[in-house]
Amino acid sequence: TCALPILPVAIAALAEGRVPDDEGRPVTAELEQVRRELAATAHALAETRDRERALASSRRELVSWVSHYLRTPLAGIRAMAEALEDGVAEDEDRYRKQIRMEVDRLAGMVDDLFELSVINAGALRLSLDRISLADLVSDTLAGADALARERGIALRGHAETNVAVRADGRELSRLMSN
Repeated sequence: TCALPILPVAIAALAEGRVPDDEGRPVTAELEQVRRELAATAHALAETRDRERALASSRRELVSWVSHYLRTPLAGIRAMAEALEDGVAEDEDRYRKQIRMEVDRLAGMVDDLFELSVINAGALRLSLDRISLADLVSDTLAGADALARERGIALRGHAETNVAVRADGRELSRLMSN
């Protein structure tokens, strides 16, 4: 009688195309199928591990990015709040307005992160409408004009009035604002 080797040895034998308890006998069709399936499973597992590593790396990169981009406005808000508390702010109304703008910017970043999680979960639902590109350009410029003027930048834009696209207006506006 021949005893079947322990499982890892049997699997290794099948992977090499041998019957686990043979001495060089040819592999049966059934065992060849098992061998192919084991090889395909091993390949799929390796691909899954590679994807998981890439995903973990992407998550680390995202956390680093978020930390960097949130740290800057938070530091500015903290400095302006301390100046207001200490009574050393030259223009208190300007400081309050700037704090509000930075908070709005932070809220926008948090909204973008939430939207990213919705997209990654495959749960984004778009509401497609016909949108005039001229209106989109005009609205985008109007939304950025105050900040641009404050920084000495003049914005200009033009789009043909009869050109339209089918898009989700809210998401397209968010994209343009970003």
